[in-house]
Amino acid sequence: MTKLDSSLVQLCYVSVPAHSLTLADVDDILHSARHNNLRHGITGVLSFGNGYFLQILEGSRSAVEAAYEKICLDPRHSHVKQVNITPVDQRSFDGWAMSYIPKPMLFRMLTVAGVDIVWPDAAEELEEIAQTHYSTLVQVLAGEPARAAV
Repeated sequence: MTKLDSSLVQLCYVSVPAHSLTLADVDDILHSARHNNLRHGITGVLSFGNGYFLQILEGSRSAVEAAYEKICLDPRHSHVKQVNITPVDQRSFDGWAMSYIPKPMLFRMLTVAGVDIVWPDAAEELEEIAQTHYSTLVQVLAGEPARAAV
């Protein structure tokens, strides 16, 4: 992990797809994110499953906030809700333009890490899980090898 200046932030959000998505749609989102993130110095991880996205972006505050604004306007997303934005000293996902971890794998990883959770029925429940267990979420995701594609 690379030590960076204090303007580095992590932003976590949850959202609901605006329409039913296929794995090809998720792959298109990942391809677009990786392309854009490389250009803007953003790294992170995306998880999708059960009709919800959970994503963590990290980079300079201005780049991350611009990417988040773009996501909020993306017609593929609805009910976009920022969970948090946190200044960090170093990247947790250094070298990952955008990793992908399917939601079932994420929940298994959290369970192994000692987080006793059930699969959420609503985006608000996923948001609460992400807020309550944010540091464990980042640790678990950062410890997983980067996923190349869906």
